[in-house]
Amino acid sequence: MSHRLTCPPSGILHQLLARLQPATAPAAASLAFMMLAPGALLAQTAPTANPAQSTASETTLPTVKVEDTADPMTVNNGYQATETRVGKVKQDPHDVAQAITTVTNQLMEEQQVGSLREALRNVSGLTFNAAEGGRAGDNMMLRGFYTFGDLYLDGIRDTAQYNRETFFLEQVDVLRGSASMLFGRGQAGGVINLVSKTPKRADAYSLTGSVGTENYTEVTADLNKRLGENSAIRVNLMKRDEGSWRSNPVSGAEPEVHRSGAQVSLSFGMQTDDEFNFSHVYMRNRDIPDYGFPFDAATRSPSTAFSPDTFWGIDANFDDSDVSITTGTWTHAFSPTSELRTTVRYGDYERSYWARTPNATQAPNANGTIVNGANYNAGPTRSLDYETLTVQSDFNTQFRALGMKHEWVSGVEYLHEDSHRAGLLNLSGGTAVASFPPPSFQPYVEGTTGRNNFTGDSYALYVQDTVEFIPFWKATLGVRRDQLDAEYSSATSPKLSYGEWSTRAALSYQPTETAHYYVGYSDSFSPTADLYQLTLEPQPAETS
Repeated sequence: MSHRLTCPPSGILHQLLARLQPATAPAAASLAFMMLAPGALLAQTAPTANPAQSTASETTLPTVKVEDTADPMTVNNGYQATETRVGKVKQDPHDVAQAITTVTNQLMEEQQVGSLREALRNVSGLTFNAAEGGRAGDNMMLRGFYTFGDLYLDGIRDTAQYNRETFFLEQVDVLRGSASMLFGRGQAGGVINLVSKTPKRADAYSLTGSVGTENYTEVTADLNKRLGENSAIRVNLMKRDEGSWRSNPVSGAEPEVHRSGAQVSLSFGMQTDDEFNFSHVYMRNRDIPDYGFPFDAATRSPSTAFSPDTFWGIDANFDDSDVSITTGTWTHAFSPTSELRTTVRYGDYERSYWARTPNATQAPNANGTIVNGANYNAGPTRSLDYETLTVQSDFNTQFRALGMKHEWVSGVEYLHEDSHRAGLLNLSGGTAVASFPPPSFQPYVEGTTGRNNFTGDSYALYVQDTVEFIPFWKATLGVRRDQLDAEYSSATSPKLSYGEWSTRAALSYQPTETAHYYVGYSDSFSPTADLYQLTLEPQPAETS
């Protein structure tokens, strides 16, 4: 006598199984559906009818077609980025084994963002600094580290002192953490990479206008024209004017912003084995700078002696800049998974400014001068000319070796920099005192003293391999060598030659398309030549 031990079902499930015993496979398949509807089971009290006497009621629904048309001018999916080159190869940001935040073009357009500063307000961990006579232009801290050498345009170093605009940008990628293996010196806090708009194989035209308080007006245009089967041209234009809620109570002068820009890009051989892209960006600023509020040294806080809307400047103050960036890129595809991308860029950045500093005890006057005994406050002045020439070549491929999938990236880079800085010449005739007219300066009219020159040549070579050794698991290992030869016009530190190795490693687990778990290590270094002075030893690497 044999016994069969089972776990007897109870309740509704017991009754259901008893009724379904003679059923065939289709009836068993309906069990799952019936169990999802307990209300229907409770209502079923009559005996089951003979299957031969029941007929299934089936209704065939008509075919439903769902169609949509993708916008050929859109790279990303709304607010979410779908591709980036911040890792030296075009990929989904989700696949990058490092924290990355992307501000997309759609987000910038909906927020009516004009400057890079406004766009980066969407990024946490990033703060903005006041210039106060030091570095001018975009001045930010990322994860507590200075971003002087961490600004890039399409993956190429862009460290000039100017105010960046967003009218020609597709997106802004912010990579957090050390990244010297990918980008070279600097990057202790991360990388801010600006991505330019490129031509698309479509005809599309857009014009946007904005008006606001304090005489704010802005007009932008994005014009794309398909020239042939595999060629197109794209033109982006911008003009913006702004006033201010602050003014000089005597003269009525107020800070102003007058900026304009144009980008022209032309592509040939699009979606072929050899694609060429040529672009030129020009930006022009003619601003009256606002140097902020007076600071009371006694209380170590902003002075409350004057109204917050008090401005110490005059109409003759200026902050002028002219930026020209010319880029040529050739992308050769050896196969669908292998390509060589080579870029050559020349950049010319000119800037000249004269500002008036506020005073904690003396009110502004019509000339913007502040009398201190017999002296007049001239305010800070500066003239800068910065030129760069960059050659960058990146090769990436995918292959299988030893039964594992490899994603190989390697490249070389050369960067030449020439920087010239000087103060402006006081056209009023020397040191300003009470018996002389107030100080007067003109853009780019330099004084004969205080001139500084910097010349630097940087060379780099890097390799990185990402191996999928078992399904869903990847290991990344990369190494880079940088060499910087710099010469500075100083008797105490005329030259510097400095080389450094940078590494990057990561272990990733991607079980699904939306989940990515990783642990990573990377380092960075910052030679003091980045600040155009060579008197200190290079700072030690920061790791994360």
